[in-house]
This record gives sequence, structure tokens and C-alpha cells, in this order.
Amino acid sequence: MVKLLKDEVTDVRAYATEALGKIGSPEAIISMTQALMDKHWYVRQATTRVLTNLELQNTIPVLSQALLDPNPNIRRGAAESLGIIGTRAKDAIPDLVEALKDPASSVRIAAAKALEKIQRAKD
Repeated sequence: MVKLLKDEVTDVRAYATEALGKIGSPEAIISMTQALMDKHWYVRQATTRVLTNLELQNTIPVLSQALLDPNPNIRRGAAESLGIIGTRAKDAIPDLVEALKDPASSVRIAAAKALEKIQRAKD
């Protein structure tokens, strides 16, 4: 399955990410870290969605890394994902605070909402 992350067809790489997410093993998560660096935004977006669904603690650093993606849609999706994860994403708070300075308003809004959800879940 990991080999499919290097397939030349974008959809194949995206579906491979989703399949690895269903496996949910630590090795699969490491592979998805590589998928966050894919040249196509669609694969990176699929990866952030899958990592959100896993809701494992070791996905938090990977989603935090996605806050630095060149594509604002990926950054927004990563912030939204961290908000969905809630209080377990508390280690991402510094990265989300930094995302409040993002040039894209959609990312700033998503980061603010994520911070609110993480804080609300802590209370």
C-alpha cells in the first residue's frame, strides 16, 4: 500500500492515503507524513482529512506541520482538523497561534475557531 503513495496518478495516491488511514498503524502514519509533502494539493488535503479521522495523538505534529503548507486550503484544513480533535490537540496551540498571522483570512479564521474548540474542550 505504501508503494501506491508514489504512484504517478494523483487519485491513486489520495486513495492510498485513505486506505492507510483505515489501517491506522504507526507505520501508516509515518507514510502519511510523506503524503503531506505530495506535489498535488488533493493528496495533501486527503491526508489531513484521514489524519483527523484517526484522532491519534501522534497525528497532532503531522497536522501542525500541515499548517505550513504552501496551499492555503491545506493550511485551513489542518487548522480545522486540529479543532475537531479538540483538547488532545493542545500541543498544537503554539502553531495555531502562529497561524493567526497567516496571509489567508480563511486560515486565520480556522485557526481562531480551532483554538476556541481546544480551549472549550479543556474547560
